[in-house]
Amino acid sequence: MQRVFLSYRRSDSLTATERIYDHLCMAFGPDTVFKDVNSIALGDDFRNAIAAAVGESRVLLVIIGDQWLDFVGESGTRRLDEADDSVRIEVESALTRKIPVIPVLVGQRAMPSAKALPESLSELSFRNAIRIRADPDFKGDMERLCSRIRSSLTTVDVASRLFRSWMTRRTLLGVAFAGIVSVAALRLMRPRANFEIVEKETGQLVLRDFKVLYKLNDATQALAVANGFGGKCTIPENFTEPDSVECYGYVFTREIVGNRLILDRNMNDDEFEKAIRPARDTYDLPTPTDFELAKSSVIDPDNFALVVENESSDVIDLIFLYHDPRDGALQADSWELIPPPIQPHSERSISGFFHRQPGYFVIFASTHGRTARHLLSANLYSGNSPKLKVVATANGLSGRLAW
Repeated sequence: MQRVFLSYRRSDSLTATERIYDHLCMAFGPDTVFKDVNSIALGDDFRNAIAAAVGESRVLLVIIGDQWLDFVGESGTRRLDEADDSVRIEVESALTRKIPVIPVLVGQRAMPSAKALPESLSELSFRNAIRIRADPDFKGDMERLCSRIRSSLTTVDVASRLFRSWMTRRTLLGVAFAGIVSVAALRLMRPRANFEIVEKETGQLVLRDFKVLYKLNDATQALAVANGFGGKCTIPENFTEPDSVECYGYVFTREIVGNRLILDRNMNDDEFEKAIRPARDTYDLPTPTDFELAKSSVIDPDNFALVVENESSDVIDLIFLYHDPRDGALQADSWELIPPPIQPHSERSISGFFHRQPGYFVIFASTHGRTARHLLSANLYSGNSPKLKVVATANGLSGRLAW
């Protein structure tokens, strides 16, 4: 069964769709994702073929770029207004069948309004959309999309699957055992389970890619692997229990609470800090002017404190990159993580960390164990009692500094 259907317009979002498709294939497997109507056999009625493919899907993604709404065909009319437009047929089929539809915005255009859409597609404007941005945000955005898709895919008819399993055993055991389903057989075919990985220190989901190694419930007791994304993963049936979790920056405590696998931060060799460090191409280095201003600072670092106000609803980790203005070089020990993480809607004063020469700081924030994002760059010693406010925006966390 094709469980994820990608509806897109080639002239509008081919490149973005191919990248999204590749990520979804890694997350759910290539047999789960249907991308292109070019797979329809010659001579088939493409309207029926599309309707059939959509009908086999659990969720439909509508990839909406800048030209998706207004693209004009050879007839000179907007393609979306034409009854034979494949994109229109795909979305209509999903809406009619009450299949979950997720608009995926890949350009600058906002979500189309109901008035801008054909009447048969007007319901699309009321579906909650997600925007997939270019790097460095692509991976995090895709993790959120995969999480939403996974919630649609995990609605499983357990009774039906157990019945099929029972019928298989009935045939194998023979007529003498017909109608008998033993407790052992039910355990052997344990339904698939959905697990979440949760950080022990904050109690929040860890939104990183990870692997769960689990024991098969057979004579070999061999280990199999299930890949997880966006803090969640699904382990197929026929397993006993998760054996270990591999997630960069974390260690598995072997504590399982319900469907939650509890992870602890791996502070050995600064592994957690390294896991959330941003890539070099995601922020700018200080300019020569910045360094000159930093050199002229007269604030005594030993008596300096930075007040951080977390106005977001997430627990945040702050990580600082320090630049020495004396030679403009990055020092080997310039990355520093501020423990412990700062709770949502709280304020904290940070002081001991700043016992160093005046210099230039690049400040980043991380949530849910993800790669930290750049908040701001500043010469913190240019005034007394600075306050860093961290706020949540549509594009993630943002920071502003005030004295």
